[in-house]
Amino acid sequence: LVRQREHLASIWAEAVPALLLLLAAGLGAGMLWALLWRLPHAEFLPVAVTFPVRNVALAAAVATHMFGRPEFLSIFALYFLLEVPVFLLGARLWRAAATPG
Repeated sequence: LVRQREHLASIWAEAVPALLLLLAAGLGAGMLWALLWRLPHAEFLPVAVTFPVRNVALAAAVATHMFGRPEFLSIFALYFLLEVPVFLLGARLWRAAATPG
């Protein structure tokens, strides 16, 4: 990340909306999967969150090992940095909605 600081700064405005869209698509796919399997409320969120988290790890492995493009790791790190606060906020809202009262 430190070596690619300038690269990240130059693509920030384009990368963030695209990464948030990718995150939403993965989360939506996970929610659809959980709905299709009619999972109970306690298992719904963990299954839904697994999709975008797993997909970024697979994409990073493919980009670096199969295609020999380690420069993509900075994009995946940015994705992870966006993913963490979104999921923490989502987990808090999910817990608040599940709490009676």
